[in-house]
Amino acid sequence: MLSAALIADLTISISAALGLLVVRAQIAPGPDGLTWRFRTILFVTAFFYVLRAIDWLTAFGPARTLTIIAAALIPFAALLLAEGMLRRHAPRPVKIAAAIGLALCALGALIPDFTRSPTFLIPFLVYQALLFAAGLSLLLTRNRSEFTPPENAMIDRIALSVPIILVLLLTDYQLFGRGLIPALSGLAALVVAWIASTLEARAASGAYVGAALLAIAAISGVAGLTVGAQTGFPPGLTLQVAAIVMALVLLLVVGLSSAALQRARVRASLDEALTQTASLKLYRDAITRLGLTEGYALLSGDDLRDYDATAVIDAIGPTGSVVRAELPKSPGDDTLGQSQIRALLDRFATREVALVAKSPFTLAVGTPSGLADGSSANIRAAFAVARLIAERDATP
Repeated sequence: MLSAALIADLTISISAALGLLVVRAQIAPGPDGLTWRFRTILFVTAFFYVLRAIDWLTAFGPARTLTIIAAALIPFAALLLAEGMLRRHAPRPVKIAAAIGLALCALGALIPDFTRSPTFLIPFLVYQALLFAAGLSLLLTRNRSEFTPPENAMIDRIALSVPIILVLLLTDYQLFGRGLIPALSGLAALVVAWIASTLEARAASGAYVGAALLAIAAISGVAGLTVGAQTGFPPGLTLQVAAIVMALVLLLVVGLSSAALQRARVRASLDEALTQTASLKLYRDAITRLGLTEGYALLSGDDLRDYDATAVIDAIGPTGSVVRAELPKSPGDDTLGQSQIRALLDRFATREVALVAKSPFTLAVGTPSGLADGSSANIRAAFAVARLIAERDATP
């Protein structure tokens, strides 16, 4: 049976991994090195929390080895990320020391039992703390005049997370005894994930993020104290309850922020596509290039040769789209148009059929990918604009 302390630690670690992966999914791979570094550190950190959960559950030696190697890579990757953000290298002695420290940690990780001893853990903590501090120093000592206001705001928000990481990192080493205080670095990872998900929202200033974090911490503390007072939990268990609540709340906030970011991107893409309304072809090319049709296939011409355009258009109706759930439960009750829509949904194994243009007869079939379901209204709006352009072009 899992102990309360292990349940708290696992909840925090798994929440951190999920939050980091959700944010990473929102960052499209790009040709620039900064994007690659950002995606890499998010993946390595998420991988670390998954490995650590496996190590705690199984005490499997190789899992412990991989956990230590991943933990050693995180601050090293953070230093490289700071270099990319500032577009300059860290001092050469710092990078040499970091590389040597990483190599020594990796060698020590090959002996799983050794990694549990203070002889290894204390130098390992010093290595992690010094690298995070070095990255923070680079960020804080930059020449602000060399960066645009949005870039400075982004760097300030990243720098805000480093002290939180350093403080919560100490709890992972159980300096006050195993089980008394949960391993809280996962909360810092969730804070980083949330900050990363707000980088495109200029209104979300560092002060706003800081105030929101304090509010979440206060809510979690009240929840822990309330449960503790009602159940007679000892202080350690009360703190574990508060940590679990905070991890779950932060994970929810990260998910909501990522969904909001996705919707904002779709709206921005739609606004840009509306500048290309000279012809239906230009508009279709624009919404495809901007990713508004991601998850959909546009069908016209020979693709729809065997379908009755009038019947399908009538079945779609004024809303401009039909989802599978809106069709009759029994295929025997389908009209001609509904049966053809059902055939399209089955043919492409998708959820929705949308009318793009009556003339030339064009349909979109698909399911929004990733978090795009939350932006379905904007996607349908994009197809509605296409119908208006087609009607305009068909008017003599």
